[in-house]
This record gives sequence, C-alpha cells and structure tokens, in this order.
Amino acid sequence: LVAVQNEDGETVHTIGFFKDRTENYNAKQKIEELAFSDALTGLPNRLLLEERINQSIAHASRESGESGEFAILFLDLDNFKQINDSLGHSFGDQVLVEVTERLSKCLRQVDTAARLGGDEFVLLLHQANAAGAEICARRILAEVGAPFCMGDIQFSLTCSIGIALYPADGQRMEEFIKNADSAMYHVKERGRA
Repeated sequence: LVAVQNEDGETVHTIGFFKDRTENYNAKQKIEELAFSDALTGLPNRLLLEERINQSIAHASRESGESGEFAILFLDLDNFKQINDSLGHSFGDQVLVEVTERLSKCLRQVDTAARLGGDEFVLLLHQANAAGAEICARRILAEVGAPFCMGDIQFSLTCSIGIALYPADGQRMEEFIKNADSAMYHVKERGRA
C-alpha cells in the first residue's frame, strides 16, 4: 500500500497493489502432489510413507503402552502378473485402482495406505498392536477377496499380507518394510491369501 498525500501532508488517497498468487499456489500444490503420491492410484508414494513412518516412530518412542505401538502391513496381490499378461496393463491398472478403493474402506482416517509400485502396497496402522493389525489384515483379505466385476469380466483376486510391529520388529523404516516383506513372502510360500 502507498499513501498519497497532499501539500499539507494529509493522506488523500491510498493506492494498493496486489497480485493473484492462486496460479503459483496451485502449481506448488500440484508439484507436491506429484512428488509425494502415486500417479495411478493417488496413494502416498515411498517418500511420503517414509516421512509418516518416521513420524510414527518419533511419536511412539515418546509414548508407552498401546499408544506407543503401530503396525506395518506389506500387501502383495497374488498372481497379479496373470491379469496383466492375459488382459493387458491398462486392465491391470483398473484393478489396482479398484484395490486402492477397497483398501481405503478397511483403514481408519489416521492410517496410511501407500503404493510402492506394481502390485505392492504398504499400510501404516497407527496405535495398533498385533490383535489390531490382524483384525485389519482379515478385513483386507475379505474386501480384496470379494468378486470383482469390471465391464463384462468377473473374477476373484487374493492378496498376501505380512505384518511388522513397532517396536518388536524394527526401529527404522527399512527394518519394518523388510520384516513385513519377509513375513508376506512366508505367507506366499505357505499357500497365499
């Protein structure tokens, strides 16, 4: 703002300048969205997941009891390669979007679902112990296992889930993901789903 004064020093006008920053703000928001989310599903990507896990570790290390616990679920779709190979990658992408919607139904508002790539998802369950993680995993198995109807094609899909708990299964993100991934592969070796 600039005050315009007369010869006596009295303000007679005020001139204001402003610039609409909406375009810049929207561009910044879009850049952040692209940097921290998966382009196909809109879920957080590995970078944002790492940030949220590190926040959970910091929070949980200050708490005690159940409020100091959380769980990581590593989820992989069983035989997803067959969908891509037989029906094409664009159909496979549609399936991944549908799976994302189903996962969101199984999580609380405070939890995070992230897509690492392909058909691999990681779920961060805040303030969840082993029993809470198991309840969520069973809900996911049921939701993902419900029949899919896409166009005129109907099919079923299963997933395998590995669970890692804080603090028992690691102190850093890499440990959690590795341990949950190992648990998931153990599930796949024992028959999937």
